[in-house]
Amino acid sequence: MRDNPAVSDRASDSLPLNGEWNAYCQSVSGYMNGAPLDLLSIADFLAYGDASTDSNWRVREGYGNLIAANLPDVPLRLSSCVAAALWPERVGCLVSYAGYDIIDLTGQRHPTPPALEKVFWYQHLFQTERGRGCLSQHRQDLCRILWSEWSPGWLFDDHTFARSANAFENPDFVDVVISCYRRSFGLEAGEAALQEFEAQLAQKHRITVPTITIDGSNDPLKPGGTSDHAKMFVGFHEHRVADAAHNVPQEQPEDFADAVINIHKQMT
Repeated sequence: MRDNPAVSDRASDSLPLNGEWNAYCQSVSGYMNGAPLDLLSIADFLAYGDASTDSNWRVREGYGNLIAANLPDVPLRLSSCVAAALWPERVGCLVSYAGYDIIDLTGQRHPTPPALEKVFWYQHLFQTERGRGCLSQHRQDLCRILWSEWSPGWLFDDHTFARSANAFENPDFVDVVISCYRRSFGLEAGEAALQEFEAQLAQKHRITVPTITIDGSNDPLKPGGTSDHAKMFVGFHEHRVADAAHNVPQEQPEDFADAVINIHKQMT
């Protein structure tokens, strides 16, 4: 975790080196080692030994839901908008650098302005089998292009990219990515076992746990930012803007770590 450089990144490197933070660093770094840990609690991941192979991890809105339902006694500290909306009694606090990041499946069916659709080119590509083949055969090249487009001012080096790129070789990587975007576009049904949770999320529950949201001031995926999401956070809420694009934890690790540290204080 914090003291393991293989799973550490610039944001987790900025956190205090003590036992309390160690359990959360994999969530902070957002690696995808079998399960997309940025959208679930590390506590749940550790408590559920088969998380990396369970098919229910493939539905973005369902990450962690099945586990959380079956492990009600495992507390969630730093977690996701999904977990905070569905199980606020188990969530201590939330840091989100995507605002209210519960996918509006109905809203996803509607077009955005052409300039933004251009930014989303990869999402359209992934709706086709040609796109699946492209991702499968050229996953590192494609992902590196996306990193550069999403964070044009972040001059990451080969070593930094390689630390995450190892996860792209996971045998489930392509299936997870394709399923995520096809589900968002309404071209895939998703897991039947999670429809109960999907229905609840469609009601757009407001977040009641202490939350800090962070926007990158130059995020091409979220032009104009997410400050208008404030109405969805009805507990303690602080909105911040960092001098970054899409990848706030890597581009401005101190800012992101400061948000983690400060929101944690709201729990104590």
